Amino acid sequence: MNWGYKLIAAGGLFITFILTMSLYMLYKKDRDTLVDEDYYQAGMQFGQKLEAQQNMVRDHMQPEVKVSKNLLLVRLRSAAHYELTLLCPADKRQDKRFSGKTTGNHLIVIDRAATGAGHRQLELTWQSAGKMYNYSKKLFL
Repeated sequence: MNWGYKLIAAGGLFITFILTMSLYMLYKKDRDTLVDEDYYQAGMQFGQKLEAQQNMVRDHMQPEVKVSKNLLLVRLRSAAHYELTLLCPADKRQDKRFSGKTTGNHLIVIDRAATGAGHRQLELTWQSAGKMYNYSKKLFL
């Protein structure tokens, strides 16, 4: 086989590769994680979250977060109904959600045995005196 046939074979393989990748990308569009199916609802939720974060800063309602050996303690400035989420960046199945009402000292007490270990993103949303507040913090448990 001389070099002419080799060039034609290499060109044919290249064209086959390009066509295969093009077809793969066309059929992959359903699994695109950059496009949200319900983008309008996601935008509304983002707006509400941003407003809640601004409320926290404006009203000086930033909570105190303490991680001890056995407990995760979050002290709010006033009594509230809360929803606390510990997001695991490595595995979505390890995300933990807690909700309820603060104790008498405006505390949220979570047993560390229920949270798992490692890096977590704490997402805290609470309602106090008719206003919504949101707080985020990276933790290592």
